[in-house]
This record gives sequence, structure tokens and C-alpha cells, in this order.
Amino acid sequence: MNKYLYHLGWNYKVKTIGKKKNAYNIYMNFQSTLGTYSINLMVGGDGSADANIRSNWPGQLNYHGDIVPLAKARVYIGSPSY
Repeated sequence: MNKYLYHLGWNYKVKTIGKKKNAYNIYMNFQSTLGTYSINLMVGGDGSADANIRSNWPGQLNYHGDIVPLAKARVYIGSPSY
């Protein structure tokens, strides 16, 4: 475990999963002044990904999609607010 992240209140585990051991499950847990958060990220060998973020606040954020190379990634920035 990275000692720097541990001292910041981070805790994480990386596990190789699947028959071919080409998929990963990454679990992170951290504490902040806003509460405790957990992030679970599952990345398949085919580039698919599932993620969810939970906290001690009601609700959670879920993601399901594909991971693309950085060169093909697009980000919508939106309009500036004044």
C-alpha cells in the first residue's frame, strides 16, 4: 500500500479477476471532512468498465461504459459561467 495515500485517509485494494486474469477490481475507501467515500471500479479485459461511488450521504453514482485510449478520449467542457 502506498504510505502517502494511507496517511491521507486512503485505503485501496487491487485484485485480478476472471478466468484469464485479465480483468481488475479496484476498491478504494477514503475519508474527508465531507464524510467517508468508497469507490468500486471493475475493468474488464475487453475495455468495459463498471464503477460506483458511495458515501455516507444518501444516493450513489453509477457508471457503465467502455474505457478508451487517451488519444481518443473526448471531454465536454461546457459553457463558462459568469
